[in-house]
This record gives sequence, C-alpha cells and structure tokens, in this order.
Amino acid sequence: MGNITETTHFENLQKESIKDKCNLCNGDSPYDNTEPIDERVGYVEGSGQMCLDCYEKVYGHEWNRNREQKISRTLEDIYEIKDFDGVGEVKWNAIKHLTPIEYQKSFHPDATRNQKKPRLIGRLTYHSILYPIHTDKLCSDCSWCEMEKEYSDESLDLIGYW
Repeated sequence: MGNITETTHFENLQKESIKDKCNLCNGDSPYDNTEPIDERVGYVEGSGQMCLDCYEKVYGHEWNRNREQKISRTLEDIYEIKDFDGVGEVKWNAIKHLTPIEYQKSFHPDATRNQKKPRLIGRLTYHSILYPIHTDKLCSDCSWCEMEKEYSDESLDLIGYW
C-alpha cells in the first residue's frame, strides 16, 4: 500500500507548478520551471533565471514590462490588420488567433519548407509580420534579433521599412 501513496504523491508533485527562483535574490521569478527558457525574460544561459528586478539591475535592460502581459495574448488582441504590410483578410484570419511566439514558430519558413501544400505565408510576408512583433519585443530570438547582433541599429532602421 505504501507504494501507491508514494506514487500518487509523486504524481501530485509533478502536476504542481513550481516557480523558478532568482539565482541572485532567491525570490520567485514570474515563470514556472516548466516554461521554455527561450520564452522568458531574465534567463541568462549558464547562469539561470533571475527575477525581473534583479535582471534589470544587473544588465541595465529596460525590458518591456508590458511584454509579460502581451506575450500570452493573441495577435488580434495586440494588433490590427493594418499594422502588418502585405497581409490581407485570408492571412490575417489564419494568424490572428496565435500568440506572437506561436506565429513565429508555426510560420517560420524553415518550419513550413517540407509541407506538401503551398505555404499560406511566404518568406517576405513572414518577415514583414515578424518585424512589428520584434520591435515590440514580443519575439523569441527571431531573425531580426540575429540581425541586430550583426549590424548597427541604423542599418536595421532602413531594413525594417522595405
């Protein structure tokens, strides 16, 4: 009988959401330990999760506090169709129910490359939709982020308005 109780207790522990602790102040971070690290603010590779206050103090980032509220909302809740160049009703209806991260992962050109049916959103449209998401800091290490690492901010301003 002891094994059944132990197994049930173990299963209950797995179901509970446990907040990651800040590796500096040991306070709770806003994230469950099961949440992917690439969708978090304040996670430092090799160091771990920080609470948002410690992250801001250490790195001096003025991260977008609204990001945490917006990141789980749908594109329709955050944007309007007119915010995206080259997006008509059909494409808007296909993506408006997604969160910014879901859009980024679902329609990435590499993710849709081997589909048998034609892509609804091509490479150019994908990047033009992703740009406002990136500028609002609602992306997760997107291609615009990679370009920021390689090029100066001035050149990105010109690229963003193609």
